Amino acid sequence: MLVGIGACTPALNWRDLRLADARVQLQFPCRPASQTRTVPLGGRRVEMHLWACQARGMTFALSWADVDQPELVTPALRELIASTLANVQATAPIRSAAAQVKGMTPNAAALRVRLAGRHREGAPVQAESVVFASGTRVIQATVLGTEPEWPAVQIFVDALMVRP
Repeated sequence: MLVGIGACTPALNWRDLRLADARVQLQFPCRPASQTRTVPLGGRRVEMHLWACQARGMTFALSWADVDQPELVTPALRELIASTLANVQATAPIRSAAAQVKGMTPNAAALRVRLAGRHREGAPVQAESVVFASGTRVIQATVLGTEPEWPAVQIFVDALMVRP
């Protein structure tokens, strides 16, 4: 299926990425740039790592942080969802389900959500976001766009897996 979709969308150049520190493997449709910054999450300040790129009017991003303490994982996952809602000025997800990522640590706060909202400039935007954990690492994968190509979103999300 990946070959067929790739053939129909030449602007999406899918590539595997293994993030050893995050223990995550995924595919990006473009070459991601990375950055790290310190942010408040789970009641403490942590290093948040971000990889992101833009292709065909969509932003593909994966971020992760290690909250170091198991009791902070659930609050951190909830904060990631709340932050995503706020970033797209959405009041609630239009669709929500338990996250299903191969190798993830089970957690009731691990979710896959679809959101509809607005950019800061006021233009309509949609997002698909998956938040999950691997031990004390909290991970978020998001695709954001005015008119996301849902098959590309599905490839991005389906390729997510936690590596030992």
